[in-house]
Amino acid sequence: MAKHKLLKSIRTQVQVLLSGIYEVVPRSVLGILNERELEYTMCGCEIIDTTIEEWKQCVLYDSYRPKDEIIIWLWQILSGFTIVQRNLLLQQITNAQFVTCWNLSKWVPYMMIARSEDDENRIKFVPKMNRFEIWDGFKTKEQLETALNKHL
Repeated sequence: MAKHKLLKSIRTQVQVLLSGIYEVVPRSVLGILNERELEYTMCGCEIIDTTIEEWKQCVLYDSYRPKDEIIIWLWQILSGFTIVQRNLLLQQITNAQFVTCWNLSKWVPYMMIARSEDDENRIKFVPKMNRFEIWDGFKTKEQLETALNKHL
């Protein structure tokens, strides 16, 4: 009787609760989070101060190199962004509705910065792949900054 009351009578509610949690936190990740990391992952926080160095540690380059002028401009622009602007951009790249408070590299193991051949969509996000594509036709840092700001 007690087993039925404690387990079976709330099975449907527990299954619905778990399906909601799994929408936010994959099952494979859920088991390795402590209660604080789970709270931050589920709820996020108002502001997370990710440094440009943290971003750089997470980046893989596809058809760009770190010393390419457009990439240097990108890091200069992002360095001038506010915390809120960087968080908004990170949300675009990852398709996350929030950014967690814990280490960026734990949440986003990599971000791909790739060359875009599409001059109509000069900045393009492919969230399922954490991919951020930048058209290589920008002639100035200001043009790149204007394009980035349109996505914030």
